Amino acid sequence: MARTRQTTPQTKEERLRKKREAERRRYYRLKQDPVGREQLRQKEIAQYLRKKEKEVIKPIEGTREENENNGENILRSTETRKDR
Repeated sequence: MARTRQTTPQTKEERLRKKREAERRRYYRLKQDPVGREQLRQKEIAQYLRKKEKEVIKPIEGTREENENNGENILRSTETRKDR
């Protein structure tokens, strides 16, 4: 009969902490290796392009137009500058 390893029960926070530390070490090793660094960079670029294609990431021009409220913010900002 094989012996089973008895471990202390871990809380969710402990498991998450260990997972984060392992990810940090993995990314550190990748960043130290020139080939790994380039692979990581290409992967991040591909993720960015996929998000941009799905319109999860909005272009800067689009967000500004949505937030302007028909030019009212520009008018307010110029009025406050004149008062100073």
